[in-house]
Amino acid sequence: MSRQVNGMHVSNFRHWFVEQLHASTHADGAVTLLQEVMREGMSVADLGSGSAVLSITAARLGAAIVWAIEIDPEAQTNAAENVDRNAVSDIVHLLEGDAAVLLPIIAPVDVVTANILSSVIVELLPAMSAALNPGGFAVLAGILDSEKNEMMDELWRGEWALRKTHIEEEWWSALIQRP
Repeated sequence: MSRQVNGMHVSNFRHWFVEQLHASTHADGAVTLLQEVMREGMSVADLGSGSAVLSITAARLGAAIVWAIEIDPEAQTNAAENVDRNAVSDIVHLLEGDAAVLLPIIAPVDVVTANILSSVIVELLPAMSAALNPGGFAVLAGILDSEKNEMMDELWRGEWALRKTHIEEEWWSALIQRP
């Protein structure tokens, strides 16, 4: 079943509905932070892309290329349907596998998005930094507010510049910049 939600055609509406209303992806979180930094012609890596909501958003905001990286084959099937229905398959390229392995292959990029568990984000921070162009941005989401202090410590250790944060319900999102 396919429906149009916020201007995007999305298959598996039940899955979309849960993800769309999930505060970590909600328009006041990851999407809004992505809108802050996206410029025409940028390259994007969406780590843990799931149903490709952030990938499609980046494409609609003018990205020249988006690499949607997801380890879950079922999510990739759903993402492929969503990308096709939104007519962005010329921009959004789906890659199935481990982000730590694939990110260095597609680097460099201008923006990285990661709406995944904070423990996975922490593991990927060095790879994100290495993959980003100088001055590049990362949008981090899926982090519990109770975990934000630990995440900020990791960001400080990695010499990331914290540009903006957002809290919605129990979810904390951050826009960070590579030095």
